[in-house]
Amino acid sequence: MAPRSMSEIEILRGNPQLRDYYLLLAVRGHLLEELGHREEAAACWRAALECRCSEPERRFLRRKLAGI
Repeated sequence: MAPRSMSEIEILRGNPQLRDYYLLLAVRGHLLEELGHREEAAACWRAALECRCSEPERRFLRRKLAGI
């Protein structure tokens, strides 16, 4: 299921309004991790941390990044 989901995420990344949305980056990171692409997943979570989000969301992203 991840490959189809990944192609849908890639379509959304083409939308300029969503390109820097932290949840899109986090979901992409999750899917990449499921596919075994750990370095790319980590890059997504780092990019998500650079976006505007709440402190609890930042803690979640940091835990995901630390678990890679």
